[in-house]
Order: sequence, then structure tokens, then C-alpha cells
Amino acid sequence: MNFFSIETLAVGDELLTGKIADTNSAYVGQVLFENGFRLSRQNVIPDEKKSIQSSIQEISKRAKAAICFGGLGPTSDDITAACVSELLGVPLEVNEAAKTRLIEYLSARKRQVTEQTLKQVAIPRTVEVIPNYAGLAPGFSFSYQGCHFFFLPGVPDEMKPMFSASVLPKLVSLAPPQGQVESFLWRCIGIVESELQRLMVSIEKKLPEGMWLGYRTRFPENYLYLYCMEENENLRTQKIDEWKSQIEPLVAPYCYGNAEKDLEEWVFDLLKKRKMKIALAESCTGGLVVQRLTRVPGASDWVWGGFVSYQIDAKEKMLGVKLKQPSDAVSPECTLALAKNALSKSGCDVALAVTGYMGPTGGTESGPVGTVFIAVTDREGKTIQDKIELPPRPRATLQWGASSFSLNTLRKLLK
Repeated sequence: MNFFSIETLAVGDELLTGKIADTNSAYVGQVLFENGFRLSRQNVIPDEKKSIQSSIQEISKRAKAAICFGGLGPTSDDITAACVSELLGVPLEVNEAAKTRLIEYLSARKRQVTEQTLKQVAIPRTVEVIPNYAGLAPGFSFSYQGCHFFFLPGVPDEMKPMFSASVLPKLVSLAPPQGQVESFLWRCIGIVESELQRLMVSIEKKLPEGMWLGYRTRFPENYLYLYCMEENENLRTQKIDEWKSQIEPLVAPYCYGNAEKDLEEWVFDLLKKRKMKIALAESCTGGLVVQRLTRVPGASDWVWGGFVSYQIDAKEKMLGVKLKQPSDAVSPECTLALAKNALSKSGCDVALAVTGYMGPTGGTESGPVGTVFIAVTDREGKTIQDKIELPPRPRATLQWGASSFSLNTLRKLLK
């Protein structure tokens, strides 16, 4: 990895009050990593002159480059350009190219050119302009005490193309990366992060220089990445393939896919491939499973719909499942009956049912909060039942976990 220190600086009060997250730094970090760089630090500060100017001064002492976002708009709290102008000791000047584009944009929409709208095209006199073809406020760059600063809008849809088109090429020219980074991904469910790492101990000990493993958790899933940094493309591919063959058998029982594609997309692809229409009977997940499946384009062809039979009498009235006692509502027997009756009532090819205790109250001694029962059955008579015990989590998180394991059980039957 190239030792060329790069930091990000995100400016905005809303980033510090929890209203929005700094997704720009995450994006920049990912793109830099793929190109042989690595962020050394991320900084988030308020819309405040002292914070902006002192941060620029501090970063210039640590880093070779800084990518900065936010505060370039038309409102009173957008003060970044003015702060930089004062720090550099130069006046703000309207950029004529950006002004022309602004006027054309506003005229086409029959809007007035005001002092506020013109504010966003004023930048420090001596800086280099970074064009913004997705928005109105241009970015700019300059060198300060040996550090190269790049200031971009905070709107991600504007920042991303500006970074790719103007900033990344400049960084590459300043410090050519040691080699391209290629990665391979295993998306896993049913194994905790610590256990996944334990399986990789022997692999990590043998990996050659320029190759490493990375881990990421998105409850209840865990992702394993194999990275390789190598200038020669053929050799890079060869190394990835060699170590994939060693890792694959270890993670195969838990891996559902090898690309950046969500679990519901993998499951939907199997439904489509097998031309099977599905019905769902959900209790504890409240319709979350069908909601996830219907997010996938083309869902109307293979997702029939679902029954949210949440209360006990709903299970009987909707799907004819009568319970001897309330505690039977969360059980393998009830869940299987819901799946079978949903299959019969809908006329579909496959049906899935899920029940469980999502808390914060409820549960039993044998089935505490986090207990989930899943049943999947099809027209050919194949049935899979799972019992999942999720760790203590907030209610919404447990529901998401239950929906994920439900989709995974469906995936196992479809495969």
C-alpha cells in the first residue's frame, strides 16, 4: 500500500448532530484503496471559521493530500470558501465559467439570479478550479505548506464525479500507486465474525506480501475479503485464484454469494432461474421478508405476496392454523403449518413462514427473545425447517436478522 498520507475533511454541523453521516469519506476511502492508496485519517468539523482554518493548518502538518467536502453552497452556513480565502490571504472572486452555467440553469427554470445563488460560484482568487458538471458550485484545489488540498461540494452526487474526474488523477500523478488492488468477496451468514476469523488463522499466516484478508459485519451477515496488490494484472489474477482455492472449502458452508449483491437478490435470482412463484407467511418479521424481495426489480413475476399473520387469531383466520395454547404461536409446528397452508391457499410453487420472539419482552425459558423458527416448503414435497437463536439486539435489528435467516433458508431449498 502506497505510503502517501491522505486525509478527508468533512465540514457541516449536520454531520456532528447525527442528522446525516459522512458517506463521502467512505466513498473516497474505497476508491483510493482500489487504486493503491489508503486514507490515514477522517476528520469531521462544524461550519465554524476557527475549526475550518485550524483543521487546514493541522492537516497540512500531517498529510500530503486532503480531500474536503461541504460548505460551498448558497446558504449563510456555507462559509468554507470564505474561510479558505482568508487563510490564503486572497479575495473571493466569481468564477465566470461557473457563473455562466449558473445563469443558464436558473434562466431555464425561470428563477432569479440573487446574491445567495451567486455566492456558490465565488472561490479564492489563486486556487485551481475543479469543474462541477452535476451541480452549480465549483470545487477548487491549492497547495498549502506542502499539502495538496481539494475542496468539493458535500452533495455525494456532485462530489463523486468531481473526485473521479479531477482529484484521483491528480493524486496518482503526485504519488503513483505501487499497484492496483484486486479483491474477492465471500458473503457469509450463520457464522459470527470471531469464528470466521478463527477459520482464517492458518491462511493469514501463509499469505505472501501484498495480500491480506479483511472482515466486515452487517448483522447477521459477515463478509470476508481477500485483497491482492500487484502491478501485473495476470500475476494479480493468478494469486487471487490460488488463494481462493484454499479459502473456498473453509467458508463454503456459510457463503451464499461472491459479489456485492444483497441476499434477497441472490434468492430472487434462484426463484427466477427455477421459475418458482413464492408466497410468504410472516409473524415476527411483520412483512419484512416480502418487502425485501419486492425491492428487487422484476419481483412482480415471482413474488405472489404474503400473509402477515401477526396475532394468534390472524393465523387462524388468514391461514386456518388453530393453536391449542398461545405459546404454540412460536414453534416449529405452527411455522410449518403456516408455510403449508400459505402454499395451498396461494397456489404458489414454494412458501416460507417465520415466527419468533423479537422482544424486548416475551419469550419463554426454552425459547428466549431472539428465538426464530423458519419453514420453507414446495410443491414437490421438499421442506426445510430451521431454528435460529439470535443474540441480544434491539427489536428492529432482530427482525432484520430473522428476515435474513429466512431468506437464507429459502435459498438452501431453492439450491
